[in-house]
Amino acid sequence: MCGPSVADNEVMIVARFTTETTNLAEPSKCCLSHSVLRQICAVGVVEEEMTDDILNRLPAGWFPSDPERASLLKAELDRELPAGHILYGQDVTVIAHREGTDDILCRHTNTLGRYTVIHLSWIGRTEINSQHPWVEADGDFAAFLKYEEGYGIR
Repeated sequence: MCGPSVADNEVMIVARFTTETTNLAEPSKCCLSHSVLRQICAVGVVEEEMTDDILNRLPAGWFPSDPERASLLKAELDRELPAGHILYGQDVTVIAHREGTDDILCRHTNTLGRYTVIHLSWIGRTEINSQHPWVEADGDFAAFLKYEEGYGIR
């Protein structure tokens, strides 16, 4: 058990743990040995590594959003979201955008491994229909890739 000081062979991290019943993640402090930390990293549980891996596997036409662009896109998403929309009240981060469309890829910060593709309307105000902005895909990264396989075929 970790005390105020951490042994040389342990690393203090803040991790997010999820429960299947609540789908909520709560930050928790814990100590892990380097070998356990390497095992966790190997399966992609560390959030930052997951995001980097995801961004390196974006399909053609998708680009990582730099912090300035992500902030602009998130501000428009927040303006557009009406009560009743699946993202209303959800904590998401815009991580990528599709070139030539108004599609953005959002990573859910409280549900690790969940991503949503949203088609922004750019009306600059709250939508009146809870189906908009339109949800193109919602699920894990594999579901996003499967959605992308059919993009343009519709």
